Amino acid sequence: MLADISFTKIIKPFIKPKWKHRNPQTRKQAIEELKETDQDIFYDIAIHDTDKSVQTMAIEKINNLDVLGQLITQQTHKELLAEIQNRLNSLLSGQAKDSPSVSSRQQFLESTDNQNCLDHSAQYNTDNQHKKIAIDKINRQGFLG
Repeated sequence: MLADISFTKIIKPFIKPKWKHRNPQTRKQAIEELKETDQDIFYDIAIHDTDKSVQTMAIEKINNLDVLGQLITQQTHKELLAEIQNRLNSLLSGQAKDSPSVSSRQQFLESTDNQNCLDHSAQYNTDNQHKKIAIDKINRQGFLG
């Protein structure tokens, strides 16, 4: 038993996780097996993976608005930017089944300057207070120009 534990400790640093496998299908399977709390891994995949379909799958698993907000500033691929923005809008408006809490969404709305998020929330948000926050920010931005 003791030998098994020490062997595992020795060998573990040399074993790559499945989400870093060279085969995209294996990486997709690994994404499905990851926990919802593995937001940092989803972020890493969304930024660094070489396969756009794998990146898209990781983006769809991210439900942390701040992580998506950071991701949108770092991604340069046009199609992936659209995927990130769509995911962000879906979560922020409360339309996604895994949307963050109302207070998390409100906090993000109050702090974001992402015009697309504000426009989308003003039109489609399921919470009237969030709609008002978005409209007020849009009006202030228009006034301050």
